[in-house]
Amino acid sequence: MLRLRLLAIVLLGLAVATPGFAQGVNGVLEGKVTDEQGLALPGVNVTVRHSATGFQRSATSDTTGVFRVPGLPIGKYEVKTTMSGFAAQTLKSLDINVASTTTVDFRLAVAGKTEEVVVTAEAPLIDVKDSGVGEIVTSTQIENLPLNGRQFGNLAALVPGVSLGFHTDPTKSTQFAPQAGGGGGRNINYLIDGGDNNDDTVGGLVQNFPLDSIGEFNFQTQRFKAEYGRANGGTLTVVTKSGTNDLRGSAFNYFRDKSLNSQTETEKLHEVEKGAYRKYQYGGSLGGPIVRDKTHFFLSFERVQQDTTQSVDTLGLFPEKDGVYDLPYRENMFVGKVTHQLTPNNYLSVRYGFNNNSQIYGASPQSAPESWGDNKNSFHSANLNLNSVLSGGKLNELMFQYSFFSNHITEMSTLPSETFPSGVYVGQSVNTPQSTDQQKYQLRDDFTWNQGRHELKAGVSFINEPVLDITFSTGQQPSYVHLEDSRNSPISSITYNGSIGGGEGGNIGKIPNKQYGLYLQDTWRATDKLTFDLGVRYDYVSGFAFDQEENPVFADLQAAGRAGKLDGVIGLEDFGQEPAEDKNNVAPRAGFTFDANGNGSLVVRGGAGRYYDFAYTNANILFAVISAQSSFGQIYSHDNTAGIKNPDGSNYQVGQPLPPNQLTPTRPHFNHGASPRIKQPYTDQANLGFSKSLGKSYAIEFDAIYAEGKDLGVRPRLNVRINGGPRRFSTILPNVGSSNFAADVSEGRSHYKAISLAFKKRWDGKLQFLASYTLSKSTATSRRATDEFIGDTLVNAFDPFADVQEGPTNNDARHRINLSGVWSPGFGLTVAPVFRYRSKTPYTITTGNDDNKDGVNFDLPAGTETVNQARGSDFSQLDLRVSKKFSLTGRVKLDLIAEAFNVLNAKNPGGYNGNMRSSTFGQPTEYAGDFQRGEQRIGQFGLRVEF
Repeated sequence: MLRLRLLAIVLLGLAVATPGFAQGVNGVLEGKVTDEQGLALPGVNVTVRHSATGFQRSATSDTTGVFRVPGLPIGKYEVKTTMSGFAAQTLKSLDINVASTTTVDFRLAVAGKTEEVVVTAEAPLIDVKDSGVGEIVTSTQIENLPLNGRQFGNLAALVPGVSLGFHTDPTKSTQFAPQAGGGGGRNINYLIDGGDNNDDTVGGLVQNFPLDSIGEFNFQTQRFKAEYGRANGGTLTVVTKSGTNDLRGSAFNYFRDKSLNSQTETEKLHEVEKGAYRKYQYGGSLGGPIVRDKTHFFLSFERVQQDTTQSVDTLGLFPEKDGVYDLPYRENMFVGKVTHQLTPNNYLSVRYGFNNNSQIYGASPQSAPESWGDNKNSFHSANLNLNSVLSGGKLNELMFQYSFFSNHITEMSTLPSETFPSGVYVGQSVNTPQSTDQQKYQLRDDFTWNQGRHELKAGVSFINEPVLDITFSTGQQPSYVHLEDSRNSPISSITYNGSIGGGEGGNIGKIPNKQYGLYLQDTWRATDKLTFDLGVRYDYVSGFAFDQEENPVFADLQAAGRAGKLDGVIGLEDFGQEPAEDKNNVAPRAGFTFDANGNGSLVVRGGAGRYYDFAYTNANILFAVISAQSSFGQIYSHDNTAGIKNPDGSNYQVGQPLPPNQLTPTRPHFNHGASPRIKQPYTDQANLGFSKSLGKSYAIEFDAIYAEGKDLGVRPRLNVRINGGPRRFSTILPNVGSSNFAADVSEGRSHYKAISLAFKKRWDGKLQFLASYTLSKSTATSRRATDEFIGDTLVNAFDPFADVQEGPTNNDARHRINLSGVWSPGFGLTVAPVFRYRSKTPYTITTGNDDNKDGVNFDLPAGTETVNQARGSDFSQLDLRVSKKFSLTGRVKLDLIAEAFNVLNAKNPGGYNGNMRSSTFGQPTEYAGDFQRGEQRIGQFGLRVEF
C-alpha cells in the first residue's frame, strides 16, 4: 500500500507536459522539484537523454527547486532526477517540440520508502506559458493526414483561422500558401531550421522540402514574442529530421491517373472529354549513425512527375485557339543533414537543401496557350546550427545560412496581346519574359540566461542580400484592351514598351539590401500561476532609399514636392523630402498567462504588441527600381475610354496603323516612382483567450484577436484625367504628366478581427483530432489582402486612403471551419480525414465604363462605397487517407495507401467576373480542376516501405 501511495504522489506531481513557444529549432525542458510536503528541493540533478540518438544534457534545480534544460533537439526524451536521500524518478517518452518550452514538475519521495519510480509521460495538452495564438503540427499529423502534393505547408491550414490558397506569384504557381490574419500568404515568416526561407521580392515561402524530411512545425499566427521578427501575419517554424542510432529508411511511390479522377466542371461546360492526368510522386529517406550516440546523418529525396491538361474556351472569340492543352510539371527536392554532439554542452547541425521545378505560367480557361509562359525555378540552402550550454545553464544558439533562388519565365509567343471584358486573353503575356535572382547570407545569435524567476533572452540577426535582381523585357508588342466581348469591338487602350531608340531591350532592377534585427525579452514568473512575457524588438533595413534620380516619375514628383505643388495631395506627402531609410521600427510586446488552478487545467492568456514586416519589393519599390535603373519603358500609349477612333470616325481595329502617340515627350515613359521614404509595414496586435482541459485527453480553446495594419505598401495610380480633360498633374510634371503612373507609397491600412473556438484531442496511439471554427472580418485599403499591394480600382483617386476606401480584402471570409483527425482502430488500419470550409469571399463589380471621365474604364457603380462589394461562392473540400500497415520481416513494414482529394467533388467556383459590360458578368470563370483552383475529385494510390 505504501508503494502504491507513493506512486500516486509521483503521478500527481508529474504535471501534464505543457509546451510554450520558444525561439529556434530546439526545445526547452523546465519544471520544479519538491518533496512530499511540497517544499522546494534545491540541488536535484536532472538528466535528459534523447531516446533515439543518445544526446544527453543535465541541469541542477536552484534554491526555489526550479530547473531548466535548454537547447534540446526535438523528439522523445527520458528524464531522470537524482538526489542523495531521495528515491530516483524516471520519466519516459516525454515529447520535446520545436520552438517550445515543455514544463514538468517532480515530487520526490524519501529514499528507503520506495525504489526508483518509472513513469511514462503523457503528450502535451494545454500550453501554460504561451501568451499568443498558434498550434504545433506534430509528426503524427504530418505522417498520416492526406496532403495534396505532399507539401508540408498545407498542414498549416489545420490551425484555427488559417485558410489554404495558392501562392499569388507566378514564380511559384503550383505552391500552396497558408493564409492567416486576413492576408494572402505573403505576410508569414518562414523559418526552416532557424534560417530565413522567405521571398524578398513577393513574400511567402521560397524553397520547398521533401515531406519525409519534415520533423514537425510550429505555426504562431498571432502575438508571438520579441525574438520573432519580419512578420505581421504569423511565424511558421519548421525543423527537419535528423538521423538516430538505428539505421532507418523509407521508400514510397504515389500514383494518380485519369481513370481515378472526375471530370472538371470546366470540361463539362466546354463539352470536352476528361483531360489526361498522370502523376508519379516518389522518393525515400535514409538516416542512421556515423558514430553511435554522437554523430548521425539523414538523407531525403522526392520527385514529382505530373502531366495534366487545361481546357481553354475563348467564348467564341478565337475558336481556332480553343482546345485541351498539356500542363507538364516536374520537381525535385533533396535534403542532407549531419548532426554531431561535439561535447555534452555543444550540439552541431549542418543541413543542405535543394529544390528545382518547371511548370507552366499563366494557364487559365480563358487564356490561349500562346499567352502562357515556361517557368523554371532553382533553390539551394546551406544551414548550420550550433547550440552551446555555458556555465550557469546559459544557452547560446548560433545559426548561419546561405540561400540562393533563381527563377526564369520565358514567353510562348511574341504576338500582340488582346484583352476582353470576359477575361479572354490572347497574345504574348505582358509579364514575360522575366527573371528573379536572390542570394542571402544570414547570421543569427540568441543568448538565454536565468535570473531567479526571470528567463532573459537577447539576440541579433543580420541578413546580407547582395543579390536581389529582377529582369523584365515585357510588352514589346502592342497591347490592346477591348471594350466589348467582340473582336471588332471598340478598343479603349493601346500600349507597348521598348528601349531608347525604339529597339528591343529589357530592364534590370538591382535591389541589394541589408536586414538587421535585435531584441531583448523577459519571461517573468511573477508567481507559480502568473507569467509575463515582456519584450522589445528593433528592425532596420537598408537599401530602400535607393537612387531614383534617373527615374523621370521620381524626378518630377520630387521637384513638384519641393515647390509645394503637391501640398494636400494625399499619398504623395513624402515627395520633395530627401531620401531616408525607415529607422524608427521599435516594437514593444507584452503578454501574460494565468494558470488558474495551478495544474494546467485552465489557462487564461492575452497580450498586445507591435509587429514589423519586411517591405517586400514587389509591393513597394520593384518597378520604381526598374524605372530608375534601365532605359526600357513605355514608348507608346493611346487611349480613349469611349473607344479609339480612326480619322474617318470608324472604330480602330487591331492590325491597322497605330494612332498618334499620346505620350509626350516620346522617350520611354516609366510606370512607377517610389516614395523617398518607404516605411516597413507593421501591425498592432492584441489577443485574449483561454484553454480548458476536459478530462485527460481533451481540451477547448477560445481566442479573440485584433490586428490593425499600417504603412502597408500600395501602388495607386493618381494621375487621372479631370472630367475627360488633361491629367491631374499634367501641368506640374513636365516629363510624365501625360501618363497615369503609379506612386509606390507606404499608405495602406488594414484591420483584422476574429474570434476562434477550437476543440482538440491529443494523440494516444488510437485517436487524435483538431476541430476549429473562426468568425472573422478583414478589411484594408489594399483590395488584394492586408499584406499586398492595391490594384487600379479606386473609389476616388483624389482621396484613395480615406476611411470610406477601406473595404473587404480578397480573402475576407466570415466563417472558416477546419477539421482533421487520425484514427487507428487496430489491425494496422489508419483513417485520416481533413475537411476545410470557407464562406464566400468578395470580388469587385465595375461598370466597365469611364463614368467619371477620369481615363479609367473600371468605375464602381453609383452608390458603391468600397471595392470588393460582391461575394462569390463558398469553398469546401474533404480529403481522406486510408492506410493498411503490414509487417514483412523484422523492422520492415509495408503501407498500402489510398487517398482521395475533394471526395465530395465540390465545384468551388472562383474568378468571378465583375465587369458589367462583359457577357459573363457575375459568373465564375474557374472551377476546381483548373490551374490554381485546387482539384476536382482525384484518387491516388500509394505504396510505402519503412525499415
